Amino acid sequence: EASRDVEIRSRVSGQIRRLSIDIGDRISPGQVLVELDDSEQREVVRQAEAALKVALAEQAAQKLRVEAARRDRDRLRELGKQGVSTPQQRETAESNLAIAEAEFSLSVSKGAQVESEIQRSRLAVAERQILSPLAGHVASRSVQAGDLAKPDVGLLRIIDLSTVRTSVHVGEVDYRRLREGQQADERVQPEAQCN
Repeated sequence: EASRDVEIRSRVSGQIRRLSIDIGDRISPGQVLVELDDSEQREVVRQAEAALKVALAEQAAQKLRVEAARRDRDRLRELGKQGVSTPQQRETAESNLAIAEAEFSLSVSKGAQVESEIQRSRLAVAERQILSPLAGHVASRSVQAGDLAKPDVGLLRIIDLSTVRTSVHVGEVDYRRLREGQQADERVQPEAQCN
């Protein structure tokens, strides 16, 4: 028996675009085994990246509004010291600055939200590539390119033959002759040999 026997499943549903392995192939950890169609997820990433550009432009515009409101407030304060501006004008300038700062904070939050959406979308694209968790051989494959992968259906079985375990059935007659630490010779019949 192989030391490790792993059934590979997809975490998401999707059409299988490409299988890069076949039964008996030797594989390494992290090797791409199956690729699912990711066109829809890639489009979501593109849309999120475009939304980020819009959010960053909005942030820049809001930052300019804050700077303009701050200059206006400072100017009205100076004019107030000279007795030229009214208290109402100064209060309006303070309110305009507070509103501009709040809108800038909101635009920064929107930008962070869009960046989070981009990360989530990129993870969804990455889930469309199924990688090998171990080194070994492909023991079985139950799907073809074009099939639908689902989380509840096994796609492949990978076995690690670097270490094997042998189960031996011993009859009652021979059981009494077994001792701990005793050596045994093992032979494999030619038709049962593995690669």
